Amino acid sequence: DGRDVALSLRGLWSGPQHIAEAAAWWACKILAARAAGIGADSYLEVRYEDLVNHPETTLRLVCAFIELPWDERVLRYPERLAELGEGRAPDRSCIGVWRAKLDADEVRSFELLAGSLLAELGYDTVI
Repeated sequence: DGRDVALSLRGLWSGPQHIAEAAAWWACKILAARAAGIGADSYLEVRYEDLVNHPETTLRLVCAFIELPWDERVLRYPERLAELGEGRAPDRSCIGVWRAKLDADEVRSFELLAGSLLAELGYDTVI
C-alpha cells in the first residue's frame, strides 16, 4: 500500500518528506516497474500484504513462476535474512499503519495523486 510506503519514507534523509511528494514517488516507481515488466515473460507482481498474510501461497506462486520446485525451507527465509544481516523480513505490523498515522488531509492528498493506482492494485481508498 503506497500510503504505508509513504510513512516508511518519512524521516529518511534521502526520501520524500511531504505526503504528496511520497505519493508521486511511489506511483512513479510502480508505473516504471510495470512499464518495464508488463508483457515480459519474467514479470510477476506480488503484494507485500499477500506475502505477509499468506506466505506459503504467495511463495508457491513465486516458485512456480520462476520454475523452481517447492521446498518448505522457502518459508524460513526470514530466519535466513536475519542470519545474513540482509534487511528486514516482511512484518505484519507494517500493514495498514497509515490508517493511524496519516491525518485526513494527508490521506486525501495521497489519494488525489495516486488513488487510482491504489485502487488498480486492489487497495481500498478513502476518497
